[in-house]
Amino acid sequence: RQQRDFVSSFSVTKSREKFQKKEAYPFASSAVSMTSITAEIMDDGDFQDENLSSSDTTASSTESISSIVSGSMNLIKACVGTGVLSMPWGLAAATDTPASVIPASITLFALGALSAYSFHLLGRICHENGATTLGEAWEKEVGKSTSWIIALSCFIVAFGSATTYSILLGDAFSSIAVAAGLKGLWATRQASILATTACTLLPLCSLSSLAALAPVSILGVLGVLVTCGFMAFRALPGGGYAMPSGFFISTLAPDLVPSFGQMGLSQAGFSPASLILGSMAALSYLAHLNAPSFYKSMGHQKPLRKFGFMSAFGFLGVAIINAWILACGFLTFGGNSSGIILNNYSNIDVGAGICRFIFALSVIGTYPFMLFSMKNSFFQIFKRGRKISRALDVKVSRCILAAITALSMVIREAGFVNGFSGAVMGSALIYIFPPLMYHKQITRKIREGSLLNTKRVQLERTFGWALVAFGVCTSVIGGTITVINSFFPQLL
Repeated sequence: RQQRDFVSSFSVTKSREKFQKKEAYPFASSAVSMTSITAEIMDDGDFQDENLSSSDTTASSTESISSIVSGSMNLIKACVGTGVLSMPWGLAAATDTPASVIPASITLFALGALSAYSFHLLGRICHENGATTLGEAWEKEVGKSTSWIIALSCFIVAFGSATTYSILLGDAFSSIAVAAGLKGLWATRQASILATTACTLLPLCSLSSLAALAPVSILGVLGVLVTCGFMAFRALPGGGYAMPSGFFISTLAPDLVPSFGQMGLSQAGFSPASLILGSMAALSYLAHLNAPSFYKSMGHQKPLRKFGFMSAFGFLGVAIINAWILACGFLTFGGNSSGIILNNYSNIDVGAGICRFIFALSVIGTYPFMLFSMKNSFFQIFKRGRKISRALDVKVSRCILAAITALSMVIREAGFVNGFSGAVMGSALIYIFPPLMYHKQITRKIREGSLLNTKRVQLERTFGWALVAFGVCTSVIGGTITVINSFFPQLL
């Protein structure tokens, strides 16, 4: 209402002509101008061009639906990765009761809703200040002096994901090697990690351009879909992993054999280990680093409305996939679910071998993008504003890759990496940073007089602070419990 009163005091026709001549994005500046407010109201449908034909309206509607659908699919692709394969492990850390799948799935959907809200909140922030990156949005609302926090967060998240990738590659190719009949040193995960790093990752990460690798990311989506179907088939009653006489049971290591009934459902509810699943969810819903890019892809016509639909549909799809993988994996292996659930399946299981191979190819193709993200974050922190030579770029790439390779050879449990990274940095990027930026932006707008401090605004600010508190608790407690569960389980 305040915006409408403000606009009505000016000539709508004149403002509209200015908007039509303006080629730049209407919210390119941090302060909302008269023209941009008028443009926003027109975008919301308060004004329509009398000369707009029905065919133009239909084409515009079709384009909007197309952008929402493609954006939702891209959002799902950005979220779903190796982290989803750790979901059963997150539940197995607390219980081995099949009935626990129901409350765990409800928890995943609830956390997905919170993630969708904070993701949309970043879109609203960018809608107001015109930021095109998360770091730029932070600089405009919080301050340039602390922008290194965003760069460091990006580096840590990418480093954790790349470490998980290396662990998955070691597990996948060592399983394939065993299935092919190799034995001894050649069948170990350490040998697989070293060989994959030297023969594929190092050359790919040394490329000056990654454009040719972009289509490989579709393999990740294919791998998830194939794995969902495969795991659902194996989870059927009387399947190859059914206790006690399933076809593949005799080929599994003792710590991978399905285990149920050792812990109760009531015990899980009061166990600190139940927080690990929340940490896993934070990582599996993490697409917030790219929220400004997703918002920008919505175009100029009703971008915020389309971004809202895209956020809702995208995170709903991610929640369904997370719950599906969790249910199928946990109902098959229970308390012995591995940090990468595909490791639970027998080496002679052809379906599992196909899933591992597809995921391995996807990881190899997307690995250089993770390293590229880490290099950018590293240079933003330590070399900001300076020219980066090709020699320095290659040197930093090799050092980071060497550190990740060494760490992945020592850490066997990818679930720990996903849980700790999700608890510490996932919680910060989803639950803490967006509400903080929103609070700064709202405070500035109220001080400038461009926004009334209504009850709705006050309620959302209160909810934002509650979300920050939730994020801090999840980060500190969840991270601590993840470490204790992996290295000192007797304490739990």
